Amino acid sequence: MHVSEDEPHQSLSRRGGRRRVVDVQKMDPMVEEAIRKSLSVWSEPPTGELTEADLEKVTSLSFDNRPWRTTFPITRDENGWMSPGREWVGGDQLTELPKDLEQCTQLEMLSLRDNLLTDVKGLEKLTQLTNLNLKFNKLTDMKGLEKLTRLEVLDLSCNKLTSVKDLEKLTQLTKLDLGGNQISDVSALKELTQLTELNLEDNQIIESDVKDLQKALPDCDISY
Repeated sequence: MHVSEDEPHQSLSRRGGRRRVVDVQKMDPMVEEAIRKSLSVWSEPPTGELTEADLEKVTSLSFDNRPWRTTFPITRDENGWMSPGREWVGGDQLTELPKDLEQCTQLEMLSLRDNLLTDVKGLEKLTQLTNLNLKFNKLTDMKGLEKLTRLEVLDLSCNKLTSVKDLEKLTQLTKLDLGGNQISDVSALKELTQLTELNLEDNQIIESDVKDLQKALPDCDISY
């Protein structure tokens, strides 16, 4: 394939006898930066343009945005919790999922904590994920998460969730954190028989429902 000087530069690779094109030039700069950082953990980071082979090596990415500074005095937040003040001193927080994440087809661990996400649109394509951190966002909708059936560890704490609908489909979960939301009904979680740790603190769940859930999940350590 000929690429003229006027055309975007692309990386070519073969799989199963067929060519696949990775348009490196159009990749989201945030994703590219995270990929290079991840690749540098175990080996020398790539110095040239990323290739498909590079993307296939990426199993862990972080868009963790945690430069908060603790302030005093201790105050009540919008949910009535007592806590020190948190002043944002970092860069821009994500309001939507970074583009091009789906190109990381082998991604197993992903952190998106401390951002401003309200939904998880796009995550459903990352079907190899086993560990996902979405703590401290603004999530009200989890649609799409039910397709991530390989998930073993999921942190959804400190969001604005009111329902656990479809989480029962994530039957491989062993650790689930739902603390600090607005959830009142957890009956669907009885299907998650592989759970060993479950955090339900700071929600709107009555004690009798927690006891029923504990009976269904006798091997699970439930924090309430």
